[in-house]
Amino acid sequence: MVDEDLAIQYYGFPPYYRNISNNRIEKLPFRVRMPDGSTRTDPEEWSLDPNVLAAAGYIESDVFQEDIDLKLPTLENLKELKTKELDQWWDITIANGYATPEGWKLGLKTEDVTLLTGAFLLLKESVNLGVASTTTIIDTDQNPHTLDLSTMTMLMLGYGNYRSNLSGRRVLLYNQILAATNQTELDSIIIGDN
Repeated sequence: MVDEDLAIQYYGFPPYYRNISNNRIEKLPFRVRMPDGSTRTDPEEWSLDPNVLAAAGYIESDVFQEDIDLKLPTLENLKELKTKELDQWWDITIANGYATPEGWKLGLKTEDVTLLTGAFLLLKESVNLGVASTTTIIDTDQNPHTLDLSTMTMLMLGYGNYRSNLSGRRVLLYNQILAATNQTELDSIIIGDN
């Protein structure tokens, strides 16, 4: 017995009509050309005559499990949707940035990582050369923060650890999606913070 709710979800309310040429449930076209060259319009009317229906290439039919299966997404479709969900989570997470222990935020995009790493390396070299003892970085709200090497090192350790964990989680989830062999496995993959 076919699930009637799925039949309605995918094919609407009965009656159902099967296209004889491709053996699929379809909505009846508004206009059909008959073998004698005449046309029929208004399927609600012409579908009541089984001879006209058959001449148009249709039969009244039940919906079978095979018909439902044709409408269900494939595992590849489901993996694609799960990957899009992962990409959306990633984009949102990166856009939210990294919150420092002091409560201000730094960007997490690749260019943000590059700029912050460059500022850290320049500060480290400036301290070694005795040229400067601090650097100023700008947070995502455009507020400047002047940091010494010790503070900057602690910031970089926290920032780097956070960004590295995010990247690792993304790769892990992506690989789980690729490795899933059925919908149940895909559904068990939780995207987001947990």
